[in-house]
This record gives sequence, C-alpha cells and structure tokens, in this order.
Amino acid sequence: MKPSLIVDELMALYEVFGARACVDRLRRRVEHSGHMARRALSEGFDQDVVLAAFFYNIEYVAAHAVGVRELECYQDVCAGYLLERGFSRRVGRIVGSRVDAERYMRFRWPDQPPRSPMEGLEGVRDLSAMSESEAGLYEGHPDFPIYVQLREWDGQQLDEGMPSGILIHIRRIASRHLHCK
Repeated sequence: MKPSLIVDELMALYEVFGARACVDRLRRRVEHSGHMARRALSEGFDQDVVLAAFFYNIEYVAAHAVGVRELECYQDVCAGYLLERGFSRRVGRIVGSRVDAERYMRFRWPDQPPRSPMEGLEGVRDLSAMSESEAGLYEGHPDFPIYVQLREWDGQQLDEGMPSGILIHIRRIASRHLHCK
C-alpha cells in the first residue's frame, strides 16, 4: 500500500473518532495521543518516538474501527497493526512496550497505584509486576528510558482538546517515516 494511503487510513481513525462527542472516553484518549506527541516533539525526541507517542493508545481507535470493545494481546496486536502498515520495528516496539512498562513500574515502585488510563484494558488489574531478572533485562534495552517515559506520560491526567495543528504535523512525520523505509 502506498505510504500516503496508509497515513490517510490511520489519520482518518483519529480524525473521525476524535471528533465523535458521543464517545467521550474515546475522544479524550485521541486528544491525549495528540498531547503525548506534542510533548515528545517539545522535548526533542526523534520521529520514531513522536510517532510512537501519538500511536501509543492506538487500541482505542483501532478497536472502534473494527467494532470490538477493546483489543486483547495489546503488545502484539497494536505493534503488529503498525508494522503491517510499514512503520519501523522501533515504532512498533515502543508502542508495544506499554504493558511491559507498566509491569516494570509495578516492580520498581510497588507502592504507587497503577497508571489509570490502562484500566480499560482487559486484565490490567491482575497484571503482575516484573521479576527482578525480567526488570534487569528490560533496563538493558536501549529504548528503556523511552518505554518508561511514555508510560508515565500516558498515566498522567488526560488533557482536554487536541493540540492545535498536531494532526497535520503527525501526518507529515508519518509520511516522511514511511517514505524513508
């Protein structure tokens, strides 16, 4: 599929579902995606991280697009969804890191409550913390700080409204990313 068609398909999900006031939770998640991407941009992250920040909650729009309540097997499905459309393995890995980042944070900071936006995913309340050996391996990954940073941002208060111009900016970044592959 041509990169421009892939970008159109993905951005349509965010534009359509982000505009639906009747699905308030979904609209807030889409707006939150825009704020995460804006934050990644303002903190100087590269295009892979900016795209991963934007697509970090893709299960919300993808689930509604295919008519299911929530996607299960989050890491595999969401990362695969992006990889099938030509995004880099790194973007897929970062997006797919969400559950492992939560497990890591539960291991490292057991007294902190789970980051709330994940509560909509099936089985999250029962999600176990990583073991010490798993955490050690996880900490050794070059993108480990990014995994934890995005999970922290995702767990913060949901911002209201889509940041001005972010969808156009993400569209350009995604087009460049897909053309460079």
